[in-house]
Amino acid sequence: MSTAAQPVSLSAARWGEAISKALMPFEVLAASPSGIDGRLVVRKSNGVSIVEIESGPHRAARPGFDRAAPPACVLALQVQGTASMDFGGTPFVMRPGDVGIYSTQSRCTFRTDDDYRGIAVQFSPAAVAVPGLDVLARDGLTIPADQGLVPALAGLLVSLSDSLDTIATAARPRAIGGLLNLVGSVLIDEISDPMEPARGSVPVLHRLHRYIDDHLGEPDLDVASIARAHFVSTRYVHAVFQDSGETAAGRIRGRRIEGACRTLADPAFSTVPVARIASWWGFTSASHFGRIFREAVGMTPAMFRSSALAD
Repeated sequence: MSTAAQPVSLSAARWGEAISKALMPFEVLAASPSGIDGRLVVRKSNGVSIVEIESGPHRAARPGFDRAAPPACVLALQVQGTASMDFGGTPFVMRPGDVGIYSTQSRCTFRTDDDYRGIAVQFSPAAVAVPGLDVLARDGLTIPADQGLVPALAGLLVSLSDSLDTIATAARPRAIGGLLNLVGSVLIDEISDPMEPARGSVPVLHRLHRYIDDHLGEPDLDVASIARAHFVSTRYVHAVFQDSGETAAGRIRGRRIEGACRTLADPAFSTVPVARIASWWGFTSASHFGRIFREAVGMTPAMFRSSALAD
């Protein structure tokens, strides 16, 4: 079953047994009474398991764990289709290229669609030697496809999964070591404390402020896009803003409102519809803009414009 060339139909119990043997224990519920059409390919080298998974829709839950069992880490790469990964909070929708990293001691739930394909890697925490991996046992990590080193990691993992059987036996430890080194770099970027000089660092904060001001008109401006543009993690961005008295999201919202106020108060734009002005400043809908504006200013955009132009 672990080396089936084509998907085979299995009961939820049998699929659960296969997944549990390959990675860690899960309770599986199939979306269809006929079971799950799935395929597992398990490759092991130097204490690391690389598991290719194809399956139909199902739910896999891990409500608890065996504290006596040695902990291990699992990295899951979404290759095809969509899935959701929930560590007890808001589910994260996994799309192709996204990565989830969690511990075998995590409480987690996965849901897959009917066209799921992924690659999972199980490894010992000692193999990556990254401080702070206890965060994985608490709530896991999910990282978007375009963040930091994730594209490089995804490309290497897919290539290694496809070619591991053909690599010379003597070369496999180096190949696996290269993969784990890259995994460690991704983890350091994501879960380690940001570099202390950057926390509250005025030059870095000013650079982020300038970037925000230059992109206020873009609807997709958010913490994630700021992090991508500066090749850092979202945690790093949050840490830079931590001592400034405002959050990155609050800065974006506040600067957009300030800009909208200037435009609404400018006689040159007195005939421009409020909705158009809202879109100039990155708001995607007039109703959303109106609500945010009223919360910040204490009156509607139309009332503010009338008052400003009457002065």
